[in-house]
Amino acid sequence: MTLIVICGATATGKSDLAVALAEKLGGQIINADSMQLYKGMDIGTAKPDAETLAKAPHHLIDITSPEQPYSAANFRTDALRLMADISE
Repeated sequence: MTLIVICGATATGKSDLAVALAEKLGGQIINADSMQLYKGMDIGTAKPDAETLAKAPHHLIDITSPEQPYSAANFRTDALRLMADISE
């Protein structure tokens, strides 16, 4: 499995690049934005729209509500599980 990590400042085109690479390489996207994982927090989070989500499989978007605790440890567990599942 090849893992590509795209990181950088806000509004630099990371999401567009991730989608383009996923489409070209047949990959999947594991969200690492701390706010995009919350349901209902669509304004101000630059959460991908339905058209973008349809271009490549996305994970860890809208997975919990803001009222529920979710930590870096939860993210680590979820991301490692997803990477294992995707690589199989």
